[in-house]
Amino acid sequence: MLPLLVLAATAIVTCKKVKIGNISTLHHAVSGELYALDDKTLMVKNFNYDGAGPDTFFLIGKEGTPENTNEDTTAILAHLFEGRHYEYRNQDAPILKAASNEDLTLILPENIKVSEIKWLSVYDRKFDVDFGNLMVPADIQLPGTSEPEPKTTGTCKKVKIGDISTLHHAVSGELFALDDKTLFLKNFDYDGAGPDTFFLIGKEGTPENTNEDTTAILAHLFEGRHYEYRNQDAPILKSASNEDVTLILPKNIKVSDIKWLSVYDRKFDVDFGNLMVPADIQLPGTSEPEPKTTGTCKKVKIGDISTLHHAVSGELFALDDKTLYLKNFDYDGAGPDTFFLIGKEGTPENTNEDTTAILAHPFEGRHYE
Repeated sequence: MLPLLVLAATAIVTCKKVKIGNISTLHHAVSGELYALDDKTLMVKNFNYDGAGPDTFFLIGKEGTPENTNEDTTAILAHLFEGRHYEYRNQDAPILKAASNEDLTLILPENIKVSEIKWLSVYDRKFDVDFGNLMVPADIQLPGTSEPEPKTTGTCKKVKIGDISTLHHAVSGELFALDDKTLFLKNFDYDGAGPDTFFLIGKEGTPENTNEDTTAILAHLFEGRHYEYRNQDAPILKSASNEDVTLILPKNIKVSDIKWLSVYDRKFDVDFGNLMVPADIQLPGTSEPEPKTTGTCKKVKIGDISTLHHAVSGELFALDDKTLYLKNFDYDGAGPDTFFLIGKEGTPENTNEDTTAILAHPFEGRHYE
């Protein structure tokens, strides 16, 4: 079994992340915020680097400082983790490329825990220069290591907005907000009979009585494009049975701006089913904080898909324990029998087929061995 594209489910996702600190800017515009997800996983949020270093990577150490340490107590952390870890002198370590406000997940080797790290650096080996670092506080409290705080009610559940009404063509589903730019439609049903049907949102009025300039079409398979109401390139909605769909809003509209969502047919000017958004809906991250609660409801990044063949790339997130979300996915389509494959053991090219599953990219209610 040699698939061209696989998703390796290797990360245990947690909902709480603990900020360690900010990476200092010493050279080449390096900056970012460092978080601990657990004792084996770091996340660098909003990472910036101009990419000019010839032999640069993330380096961690258990003693000393980036420029004065014992190499045997360091490790290179691959920015695109592919199951390998690297010692300082390993010439196979992948070189860090330019980044602009990227979120990266870094997996630690077996012999080092986050609680043992003294520092992290964006380090260039050729010139022996620290481009930017963070010295880890000795008293950092990692996720899962503290005693539970009293009166903590925070969860990582998405916020339900409501149920879509069934007007025509068996439309139904439950609408949730993940954050102020992302909607999640659960158990979506539609018979697919409309000739020019899509998800339509509006900032005023109702689906059948509104100003087109305040609406937007949300693509059910988001490929980086947003569509105005009259855009004939908008992808037509196909039939769905208990499908889960993630909808990304355009830059000029937030979830908090939306008055309604509709499954709307443009050709016949008919609303097949809608949901009027309550004015008092409490979106994730907008409530008054509970005492001593640190949980958030944002999707959790697992990591970046490695590019091995056919221009494959993308960022993988977990929405909940049953849903993955792939952002900015690229693939040239040249494989004759290619799909998303996940596995519970081994590696993509050396595994037990009975522990794998194919994930359909337009999910239509079916799963495949």
